[in-house]
Amino acid sequence: MQSLDQFQYERLDSQFNVDYMEELDTDLLKYGVVCLSENGNNNLMWSHYADEHKGVMIELESENLFRFSPEQKKVMDNDFSAASIKPKPVNYDVKRAGLDISEECLYEYANSNFIERFFTMKGYEWKCEQEWRYIFKFLHADKVIVNTPEEQVESISNELIRCKVPFDLESNTFIVNAGDNDFNMIMVDVISKNNDLSPVYLKSVNPRCIKAIYFGCRVEESVAREKKDTLIRTNKAYGQVIFKKIDLDEESYQLRQTIL
Repeated sequence: MQSLDQFQYERLDSQFNVDYMEELDTDLLKYGVVCLSENGNNNLMWSHYADEHKGVMIELESENLFRFSPEQKKVMDNDFSAASIKPKPVNYDVKRAGLDISEECLYEYANSNFIERFFTMKGYEWKCEQEWRYIFKFLHADKVIVNTPEEQVESISNELIRCKVPFDLESNTFIVNAGDNDFNMIMVDVISKNNDLSPVYLKSVNPRCIKAIYFGCRVEESVAREKKDTLIRTNKAYGQVIFKKIDLDEESYQLRQTIL
């Protein structure tokens, strides 16, 4: 943002610069990112993102991984939106984006181009992650969870009821499903901002896209088998999923897989 600020002061008048920066900053707050990796056998990834090998990894089929309504699809994958139905590869570089930002980031499709570039850049030292990212608008979430201070629960409840937004309340936590349109998400976003709350936006994964579940090498095999049986017993969709156990190779630092 600082580099873009300098860039615009050099080429554009200051008033345009201020207006554009405010608009861009507002737009950035509308997007979230889903981060995935194409590498499932990386020791560092298991350590960083799976509770030091005590967690799980889920293998997903990227095609049709997330569901969108026809209306949502209309505003995605076009020049005016950074959101995309398909994942985009992360570009790894040794230097940050700076004054080499192209002029297209300042004009016709400015915000979408800049936001897409912003969300798909990472330092070169992270290249081992082999990361892909989905860029979504929070507006397109399937569910939103809002943790609320006890003194605000009644007022938030009244606002949601007044706006005819259905919700579940568990202790001080509001749970709102998207429904058939984006209205519920819009109202939750507005109410959250007006009350200085930080909602958590969730996007459902198509269960048919779950190909395999891997248990880390520090998960006891008996525990892994118990979890597998529980999942299959409670949801028959998991009957099509392959369950695997990750173990350390005895002769190298590689990870090996065995089917449970």
